[in-house]
Amino acid sequence: WGYLPYGSLCRSCRSAVQLPCLWRHLDFTDAPLEEPWRLLSAHPEVIQLVLRGLSIEDSTLQELLLRLPQLQVLDVGRCGELTPNAVVLALRGACARSLQALSLDGMAALEDCQVQNLCESCLNLNHLDLRFCERLADVSCFLNSAERWQSLQFDGCFRLDATRLLECDVVVFSSLEELSLDGEMLEAPVLALLPKRCPRLHSLLVSFAAELDGEAL
Repeated sequence: WGYLPYGSLCRSCRSAVQLPCLWRHLDFTDAPLEEPWRLLSAHPEVIQLVLRGLSIEDSTLQELLLRLPQLQVLDVGRCGELTPNAVVLALRGACARSLQALSLDGMAALEDCQVQNLCESCLNLNHLDLRFCERLADVSCFLNSAERWQSLQFDGCFRLDATRLLECDVVVFSSLEELSLDGEMLEAPVLALLPKRCPRLHSLLVSFAAELDGEAL
């Protein structure tokens, strides 16, 4: 941002930067622009949108998502002004059918019932980042749809019952490739179930695992 002032571009360049193919994957992480989402008003073709760390309000996000019917990836992690209920309502009413990946990390007020609503509304959702959503405790919605998940990020969710997530005998996360867990309450025998419960897993992060028995693991 700031390398080429938009207003000084020639007409050909101005036309070129409006080509739809350039507006499908957008990352505004900590962008210095004021309200960068205003650039999207004429670009419904966006399929990936990263707003990480920006000051965006609930009403703005709701209006924005209504204009992006093809959105597949949304990252609103560390957007401190957003509230969980508003985000859930916005997603249910806009891009629920198309959304495949969602990051809400750092949304401390997010609760289990709201995650359940998201899972029920966004049926194609298979990548979910809930890091440091510290109120979460129940894993039922993930167990009930285990085969859909390809990536689940739970580190910093110290109340989440990861033991139940892995000890359920009848559940196999057959598509899961990436997993992160808060290891504060985890024991080595539970982690030993990973090869059986997550046969395709190739990336594992266990945070806050100072008490984990290395020899047993």
